[in-house]
Amino acid sequence: PTTAVDYSENQRFCKDVQWTDSPKCIDLIALPEMVNFLKSLFGDEMICTSCNYSLSRPGHPGIALHTDAQPYGSEIFGNQASAPRLVRVLYYLDDLTPKKAPFKVIPYSHLSLHADGNPYNRYESHPEETMITCKAGTAVIINQSVFHGNYPNRSQNDRRMASNCLQASVGRTCL
Repeated sequence: PTTAVDYSENQRFCKDVQWTDSPKCIDLIALPEMVNFLKSLFGDEMICTSCNYSLSRPGHPGIALHTDAQPYGSEIFGNQASAPRLVRVLYYLDDLTPKKAPFKVIPYSHLSLHADGNPYNRYESHPEETMITCKAGTAVIINQSVFHGNYPNRSQNDRRMASNCLQASVGRTCL
């Protein structure tokens, strides 16, 4: 079951899928290829802090550019947004087309030290935003500090996505 977000009945979600009877989503959390890749990125010490399911129905207005990092606490994302090292793995369950709620990102925005890169800011659009389309089954890994969102769903079909947040162990030394 999904719940509508506060700004649109056409954007729905199911939070904390890991605690539901959803074996396919739970298998996705432990997808061996992704776990192996993330181990090479983070090392062995990582924690999956959440797994969510999102549904963007036709008419969904899109999501403003934002970050998932809020280092001083968050009313929206909870404590996990203040984790010092976090990535989100986005698994697209449907094809993303220019009309079907494609992903948008501002490349390299996670590296910005400019005042406009404040992680608490949100933007409707940005001149450097990039549209990402992909096939169903694609996984996209984003740094928690990158500005991202999605465009409206102007298609006649739903766009489904599962996302996992993974935190790296703090203080790990790599030589």
